[in-house]
Amino acid sequence: MKESVIYQEIFHEGEIKGKQKATRNIALTMLRNRMNIDDIAKLTGLNLQEIEQLNSSLNTEE
Repeated sequence: MKESVIYQEIFHEGEIKGKQKATRNIALTMLRNRMNIDDIAKLTGLNLQEIEQLNSSLNTEE
């Protein structure tokens, strides 16, 4: 029974990380399309610092 709880916790943690990655990818797409950073924050739930970091990573890709 205890193992089942551990597996559920690991699965849940993986789900959260997957959703966070998807949200960051959406924000990156918005940045590439030159959307306003404040709008990206409102729509994704990311804070401005996270979006600025993503934006910086885009600038290093170019």
